[in-house]
Amino acid sequence: MMTGFSMYLLAWHFLIFLPAMAANGAPLVTGRLLRLRGKKTHPVDGGRKFIDGKPLLGKSKTIEGAVAGIIVGTIVGLLIWVFADSYFIEAGFIGGLGAVLGDMIGSFIKRRFNVPPGHDFPVLDQLDFAVFAALLLWALGVPLDPVYTLVMLPIIFVLHVSTNKLAAKTLP
Repeated sequence: MMTGFSMYLLAWHFLIFLPAMAANGAPLVTGRLLRLRGKKTHPVDGGRKFIDGKPLLGKSKTIEGAVAGIIVGTIVGLLIWVFADSYFIEAGFIGGLGAVLGDMIGSFIKRRFNVPPGHDFPVLDQLDFAVFAALLLWALGVPLDPVYTLVMLPIIFVLHVSTNKLAAKTLP
């Protein structure tokens, strides 16, 4: 057990990361709902290729999904604000934006390694959104403790794997 470890600070860090975690799942749900309704989605990269001739991000990274992720992250921040502090409104938006950008960076890396959209790239897929959200939150002044942030990463990893398995079983 770490000296001075605080469950309160761990819970605070969990709340800070919750909007990013919700934002990370929103594009998947949004994409499936739009496809069920026969709606077309629009790739963020517009189908463009990188200098290596491979897709920049791939067709699974859509404008609709990115917007949904940012909105969901912000809404989760608003919901936390109801019970905690107005600080979480900004953290929700920043965490949602960071999660979406981190996921896109992860997709960019996956395309360079010839990993097709929708295929797993272990660890990168589970943590790209959280690491980038943490970096953006920290850069914009959210006081993240490095130790608690590192403790959160395996928790986020397990939650990500678990919720993805649940989503695969329940979403159409």
